[in-house]
Amino acid sequence: MTFADDTVEQLRQARAALPHTWHAFYARFGNLRPAQRQAVAPVVAGRDTLVGAPTASGKTEALMAPLAQRLLSRRNAPDGQVRLLVISPTRALCNDLLRRIEPPLRRCHLRAAVRTGDHSLDITRNAPPVVITTPESLDSMLSRWPAALRSVEALLLDEIHLLDGSARGDQLRVLLHRLERICHTRPQRCAASATLPHAATLAGRYLTDADLILADSAGRGVDARLVHTPELADAATDIADTFLSGESRKILVFANARAQVESLVACLAGHPRLAGRVFAHHGSLSRSVRLRTERRFLDAPAAICVATMTLELGIDIGDVDRVVLVGPPPDVGSLVQRVGRANRRGQVAHVTCLAAGDFEALRLEHLLARADDGRLFDDPVPFRPSVLAQQAISLLFQSRHKWIGAEVLHQRLPPDLAQYFRAHDLLELLQKMSDVGYLTPLNGQRFAAGERALKMYDHGLMHANIDDTPEIEVFDESTGELLGRVALSRKQRESIQGGGEVGLSLAGRRREVVRVTQDQVFVDSAQGEAPSAFFARQAPRYAFELARDLAAFLGIGHHELRVERWKSGPMVGHFLGTRWGLLFEGILRDRSLAARPGNAFFQTLKREPRNSDGLDDFERLERDARAFIARESERLARRLDIGPFVDALPPSMLRTWLDEALDPAGFAHNLSQCAWTEGPILPLPPN
Repeated sequence: MTFADDTVEQLRQARAALPHTWHAFYARFGNLRPAQRQAVAPVVAGRDTLVGAPTASGKTEALMAPLAQRLLSRRNAPDGQVRLLVISPTRALCNDLLRRIEPPLRRCHLRAAVRTGDHSLDITRNAPPVVITTPESLDSMLSRWPAALRSVEALLLDEIHLLDGSARGDQLRVLLHRLERICHTRPQRCAASATLPHAATLAGRYLTDADLILADSAGRGVDARLVHTPELADAATDIADTFLSGESRKILVFANARAQVESLVACLAGHPRLAGRVFAHHGSLSRSVRLRTERRFLDAPAAICVATMTLELGIDIGDVDRVVLVGPPPDVGSLVQRVGRANRRGQVAHVTCLAAGDFEALRLEHLLARADDGRLFDDPVPFRPSVLAQQAISLLFQSRHKWIGAEVLHQRLPPDLAQYFRAHDLLELLQKMSDVGYLTPLNGQRFAAGERALKMYDHGLMHANIDDTPEIEVFDESTGELLGRVALSRKQRESIQGGGEVGLSLAGRRREVVRVTQDQVFVDSAQGEAPSAFFARQAPRYAFELARDLAAFLGIGHHELRVERWKSGPMVGHFLGTRWGLLFEGILRDRSLAARPGNAFFQTLKREPRNSDGLDDFERLERDARAFIARESERLARRLDIGPFVDALPPSMLRTWLDEALDPAGFAHNLSQCAWTEGPILPLPPN
């Protein structure tokens, strides 16, 4: 049988297996993508399945069509109960996913709805069979209405790679096991992911004995143009020139910070020929503002949208002619997601890379090269024990008796976590939670809700493993609409209280502060430009393997610490990545070598290293690294995205986790083998 014959036969079999859903999902397509053909058989058979495929490859539909077929094929199915849960990383993706799958589901006579913090949905009566939600909302439903989820037959974990490796992904792992314990039968688990280097490992964390369907990410070329733009105004000029030349009519610009988005939009919107054609999109804007931006950009025949990673994902914004990267994304996967938004129906993605300096340009070149090679680098962090504290509170309120014990919590953990965290570990955790006010001891083994947990329950704050931000809500004075959130400095607050004029930029427009209450700012629109400040969230982590590969790309050896003398002092290019870069900085600080905080690549030194510094002494390095971890445990934990419940962890549990996450022994072994060399860190520019 030829390849073409095999494809035709596979297509025939897929169509035969989907008698109730084929027409609704696939009739408008002339053919199916490979992942869509291959997913039908295992999903219809009820097996756990992971589909890994590039952006815009139809991987969600590849799972949804056969899952819907299973729902429709079951006779005597319960009516008015949730049967399929679709878990998506963000509220925005939930809304977008409903727009995509609701029409074909409706043609199959299946109802679907969203249940998130933005959308209330009563799942206790006449619930739709398909409910789209987030991990936090699933946590809320399990804690408050567990009986309403007993009829769940299947789960679709959409874009699971965006959750994996984070505190929210750790939370989801526990929630899946909790759900499994209360359901009448074990729900089938399916997951859709971008192409990842360790798909089997990811599947093992969320699925059981899963079928892996991995589509080749090759097939589309990338036409990349690299431009040096030293200032943000230079970047805005290049974007405007590209748009006004008519070369690209729909441009999606990615910046790495919300303040950058606001500044770029302000620069672009000030151009007379761009008025009304430039939009902003980032996480500190309100949902209504973001949705309006998405609709306006989708409907506009020619426009520019400047966004952070909020539009990396599959939100429907229509066809985009060109993607512009303002600086390098944090990793190869992020670059692939961003580039994948360009010219999605064509064979070539058109991309402009704007670099503020030589190092940014080299990082962009490196990321593009690794994306072309198909080489992705992950940065795994062990399961965060702080999630257990959050889950203990959630389980407490799920209980009819409103108490939690170590054995109860232990039984709700997935098998691999239950083997690692013993009941006596969990009892120590619950006791610490009692010490800091989350719980109240009933006896030596049982705990009721404490004042902190009761307050979180009343305000709906107990379901999240995301650190809250001290930003203040901004409202339009004339309409009352929530525009978003900003961080006001002490100087700005004092100026407002003194009657001074304070302006800020939000959604790409200058806003003049009219009045401020305790936790709200009211503004009017105004002319001109103004700066914006947002709470500084943790920067993305840079993996050790990716950092070392960048060093090799720059001509630096694997065990080479290259020192370049600058006017400000020696600079060492260590390229150890974020985690070991933190340990490296701590070691240098202990030896009075670090001049200022470093990053994943560089560290400024006060002086040249000496033999007496012991940087080649493995035992001393490991001992000093462990001492640094003990001193800086909470700061290091927050840098590794531990979540808001870090204060509930017993010190020994936190240190054990940090030792696993930071691997001081591996760090000491690597550093003790490194040689200090002199020379330029970056390649010299051509003459």
